[in-house]
Amino acid sequence: MTLATCSITSPNGATRATFIPQKGGLGTSLTMPDPARPGQTRELLYLPADIDLVSYPKLGVAWPFCFPICGRLNREGKSVYLHEHRQYPLNIHGFAHALPWEVLAHSDDTLVMALKANKTTHECYPFEFEVVLSYTLKDGEFICHQTTLNHGHEAMPYYSGFHPYFWIDPARYQKSEVMIDFTPFKRLQYNADLTDVVGERELFTTPIALSEPVINESLSILGEDRAVKLYFPDHSTLEMAVQGMDDPSMYRYLQLYHVPEQPFFCIEPWMAHPNAMNTPTALRLLPPGQRDHALLTLKLY
Repeated sequence: MTLATCSITSPNGATRATFIPQKGGLGTSLTMPDPARPGQTRELLYLPADIDLVSYPKLGVAWPFCFPICGRLNREGKSVYLHEHRQYPLNIHGFAHALPWEVLAHSDDTLVMALKANKTTHECYPFEFEVVLSYTLKDGEFICHQTTLNHGHEAMPYYSGFHPYFWIDPARYQKSEVMIDFTPFKRLQYNADLTDVVGERELFTTPIALSEPVINESLSILGEDRAVKLYFPDHSTLEMAVQGMDDPSMYRYLQLYHVPEQPFFCIEPWMAHPNAMNTPTALRLLPPGQRDHALLTLKLY
């Protein structure tokens, strides 16, 4: 079985991205001009050469997208949530990364994909949704416009998230040499099995090295400044930010995750904390017939 890819390229040809719509709309490669090596490009996403994406079942590489939840669920020890007196099961990070997406438009520098409610999604998420991700490349910049639509007749609970696995090239840097910088407003305390938040923790000081144990599986709430930066020892900087276009309260949560011995680091902008589907005051409710807009930008300089 062969997975068809869709690639887009910036006007000057130096910034390039590749996606597999059939595999959850997964972004498999993103290259940008390397500020530390003029005339060369740098791969930004982690995708091991020996991964067979046809049979790979997990969300664990490259650039997946999470919907209709981020993180885990827990209701009476099960990965379910309650809606109208019925329990619905959802795996970690939902289902968007595991289902085929429809290509709505594809040009030299833009790819638009959509995931719509169907028989499969109704079994675990009984809402008439549509999510559209429009990816565009400019010279040295990666942009994603996210539109979430509620085509149903009732308010739709959801909280989406981006989950990029950034490659920390071991031939060039150690994680102890790469610093992450952002402006947290609060830092949240997970329960023991990472299925919910149970309070707050003391903020750590940034910038901080990726190797510091305190930041792994760390969930923070950001203030008005949503930018997250990675500072590399070659003096290059990777900067990502996600902002609600109509509602600035969207994408306030930032999850950090890595496996210390593996060459990736995840910077995950989320709309809510894990198990928010079972915490009605924490999730987002999209009214019938309405839509949400969010904008992600990524730059390497």
